Amino acid sequence: MVTKKLTLGMIMVTGIMLFSCATTEPAVNAGIGFSFNAEGTSEGIAFRFYNIPEDAVHLAVTLSDITGSSRMVHQVLLWDNESFGFKISHNDLAETRRTGSLLFPFAKDGHEYEVHVAIFTDTGLNNSTSYAGRVIGTGGIYMTNSPQLHFTDDNRILALSKMPTFSEEVMFPQDGLFSYSVSVWLDEEDARSASRFSDGFAFPAHELLDGAQDYFGFAGYFPVIGQVEIRVFDGDMEWLVGIARTAEVMMRF
Repeated sequence: MVTKKLTLGMIMVTGIMLFSCATTEPAVNAGIGFSFNAEGTSEGIAFRFYNIPEDAVHLAVTLSDITGSSRMVHQVLLWDNESFGFKISHNDLAETRRTGSLLFPFAKDGHEYEVHVAIFTDTGLNNSTSYAGRVIGTGGIYMTNSPQLHFTDDNRILALSKMPTFSEEVMFPQDGLFSYSVSVWLDEEDARSASRFSDGFAFPAHELLDGAQDYFGFAGYFPVIGQVEIRVFDGDMEWLVGIARTAEVMMRF
């Protein structure tokens, strides 16, 4: 299994989450003994985790659909509530560590996914170790329509065409339904990104872009991609399911 070192920095400014991401060459497992298996089942992707570090405070599990041109990204974020001071009774990370298993329900039969599992050991989320693999789905919950996402109004607004529908009934939150994000690609491996929750089908992308530029201080002419995920509840857990992304747009900063 390939391992990568992922450096991640985050800051929350007026409800906007900003982060940078850059990967380096594959690194040797640093001896923590962690590994995982992922297998397609009729109910989704079944994960089996081995030796989750005792000092882990956050686990991010991501599926990137690499079949065709969809490139949709789905993820679940497992937090240790006590470490972050969350007043939530269900501790996702503690439960996953106890059982060693996780069923990722959002997958489609015949689709191939890149899998990334990132382990964070500090509440500042400054550094993580990421493990990668691939899996082919053999079933699960999937989107049955094709919402579109476009930049409009001189690239100031992200416009979502319609509400997604799914192959099975799913539950949504009462507010903060969508997570909109923009990524400014400084080069092929280095992106500066920002995201924010919203209930609307039109989102002020310029606020995310201005916030990212102010914080990271980049300047020049760069490609930008917008994406939208929908928050879905399945069991006791919340999932972010990718539903649409824009074509690449060149913007000057």
